[in-house]
Amino acid sequence: MSFVDGLSSGLDTSNIIRQLMQIERLPQNRLVNQRTAERSAQTELKAIRGDVSSLGDLASDLRRSTQWQKLTATSTNESVTPTAASGQFEGAFSFSVSSLATAHSVYSNDVYADPSEVGGVGGTGSIFSYRDTAVLGISKLEASGLPIGDVAFEVTQASAGATISSGPIPTIPVTIDATNDQLGLEVNGISYQVSLDHGTYDSEQALANALATAISSNTDLDGVVTSKLDDADHLVLSTVAEGSAHSLQITGGNGADSLGFVAGAAVVGTDGIISINGQTTTVNDTTLGPIAMQATADPAGPSITVTINGGLRAGTAEAEQVDFASGSLTDIVNTINDASGLNYSAAAINTGNGYRLQLMSRETGADATIDADLASIAGVSGFTTLTEGTDATLTVEGLNPYTITSSNNDFSDVLPGVDITVSEVTEDPVTVTVARDTGFIAEKVGALVSKVNELIGRIGESTKSTPDGPRSVLQGHRSVRTASDRITNAMIRPVEASSFGSLGSIGIEIERSGNLKFDEEKFLAALKDNPAEVTRLFAKSVDGAEEDGVLDRLVAAADGAASFGDGYLFTASESAGRRIEAFTDQIDAYEIRLELRESTYRRTYANLEVMLGSLQSQSANLGAQLSGLGGGL
Repeated sequence: MSFVDGLSSGLDTSNIIRQLMQIERLPQNRLVNQRTAERSAQTELKAIRGDVSSLGDLASDLRRSTQWQKLTATSTNESVTPTAASGQFEGAFSFSVSSLATAHSVYSNDVYADPSEVGGVGGTGSIFSYRDTAVLGISKLEASGLPIGDVAFEVTQASAGATISSGPIPTIPVTIDATNDQLGLEVNGISYQVSLDHGTYDSEQALANALATAISSNTDLDGVVTSKLDDADHLVLSTVAEGSAHSLQITGGNGADSLGFVAGAAVVGTDGIISINGQTTTVNDTTLGPIAMQATADPAGPSITVTINGGLRAGTAEAEQVDFASGSLTDIVNTINDASGLNYSAAAINTGNGYRLQLMSRETGADATIDADLASIAGVSGFTTLTEGTDATLTVEGLNPYTITSSNNDFSDVLPGVDITVSEVTEDPVTVTVARDTGFIAEKVGALVSKVNELIGRIGESTKSTPDGPRSVLQGHRSVRTASDRITNAMIRPVEASSFGSLGSIGIEIERSGNLKFDEEKFLAALKDNPAEVTRLFAKSVDGAEEDGVLDRLVAAADGAASFGDGYLFTASESAGRRIEAFTDQIDAYEIRLELRESTYRRTYANLEVMLGSLQSQSANLGAQLSGLGGGL
């Protein structure tokens, strides 16, 4: 309804209605303010939950044994580079670098004046090239009699091991003892018995780990059968070898029921199928050596020999028989180097009196040999060996010296958790010193303390109560105060299993302000003097039978607060979200009522103007009539 303000009354009607509506909106404004505060609270709750979760991840990462076994290694010679990971060894190790790894190389007896001369090498020939076979589970292809051109090579069906899945595990937790610790298997027709360690397993994963340990402990089954837990929490047994030549059967055992297995018939693996130019070959055993497969329908025709690495996986590979083009030395070198799958490379070497073709194995070591048919290299009359492949050798001196060899210049796990790379032969002994990386551990612990202080400070700021001051965003919020209390308690509560008793004994103390203070020097001294007891203070033993350490308690506190679904900070945030939705619904409902109320006000004042206009008109008419009567007297 539209009208002109005060047409009859002279009142500023729009302003009056606006002021009335401001009064009417007061309850709605209170709801808007409450929703704004709730949104701020939810935002802060989510941020604090994220910080708590990050703290839990930090604690979980630090409590892994590899973090506390982190090593650092130094060398007395720059040509020897040690790399330390994690391990128990600490001490010094001395040796000499007696030799470096070399590759096998040969060169042509013939010398060629012009490497680009067409047919300059004296003949023609070809070479087999392939790539992308590793993802198919194939390590090597060798061709025989193939014509020049592309080869359509494809694994059309992947192979798989014989696999048996359990049903649902009947009871968790489950106690394994003499009454249910045996599982009978038959693999490829041979019977085996698996014995599980006694104990109580409180999760499907723990039981799966126990079964995997039992299988690997049986030397006849280790590397033959694998065990895992699938997404449905069922146990899955599989043969490592793939193809229908391999079988697996559950034959019984007093523990079969506890594991969810039922004795039954043997199952076999799945065969792989390889297609070469449309000719298919079924592979029923992926453990066989190189397998020759026809590339045409003619049994006496071209073939490709396939070496399988583990199992076959579906997909295609690029393969072709490539000729040496013009037969020039340059074309031969380029063809060889462009070919994939060869274990050697080529170069045209300028001797100053012409060019020689040199071939070099891509790998080093005593077993590195060029597997080319040197007689097939187009037109080359013969080759001379330049270098034999040799291993790198470390000699550990002493009354009875011994050597350590590697096919390359990298020595893996020479010491537990320590790799060594060499680049020069050394005349004098080299000493590699390995020690616990206390600096790394101190840095991690310092970061943990800083994260705790940051989180506790944030919670304190968001929940503080300031007399006569503005209300903090989470003032009086019980959930975040609970998180703060439990995290602080996890840090300062004693750990009786460690001789140190508490973090305060190793340099982590709580100050009057509530912050933790990290004395790195004191911590490093304790770690150096008694690393086992410092470690025990932070994390419990692997068997889980002893008291939780500080990090275990922190992880539990963080999970209880921040875990998705049932963490109390998560549920508090979800509750805030529901309250925000309820406020929004009330605000929207108010808006509808306020629109109706404003419409009512406008209609009322419009009617008032009409009534006043009518009264004014009547008054004017009456005045005119009275005026007329007065003139007649």
